[in-house]
Amino acid sequence: MRRVAPYVRTTQLRDAALVPLGPTIGRFLAPCGEGVINWSTVLHDVLEHRPELDLTIEGIGPVRAEMPILDQDPVWRAGHLDLSDDELARLRSLADDYADRARAGEAETLEQLRAPRPALPAHEEFVARSAAHLRSVLASLSGEDLKPAPAGAGPQ
Repeated sequence: MRRVAPYVRTTQLRDAALVPLGPTIGRFLAPCGEGVINWSTVLHDVLEHRPELDLTIEGIGPVRAEMPILDQDPVWRAGHLDLSDDELARLRSLADDYADRARAGEAETLEQLRAPRPALPAHEEFVARSAAHLRSVLASLSGEDLKPAPAGAGPQ
């Protein structure tokens, strides 16, 4: 985020669960606060450059959109020239940490991440869980409690 924060003009916030899958890493969409992203750091970095930025949660529906990170594939690596070996090692470490959390019952397992959910309730729950976490992080960053959205405003 530090690299791109000065250029952010709009947001689509959601988290990512990273799961080791042998020679690859599985990436799944997750509600903010339930994946591997450090939201305190991300929000601090982006809001430091754009304090007026509207934060938008990008909710999802019935699936968590499994996407492989093919870090051992030379073609994939060639398409990610800005990804250093240290950053790639950090991704692997985050995936291992997430797997440990899942084994401890603190995060969704691979099977849970792959399981389909009913579309509308899943979308609303994803946005609500994300909003609650982001409000908490923003409150801790600002030292103030954020006020809830007015009734009827929909998920924020």
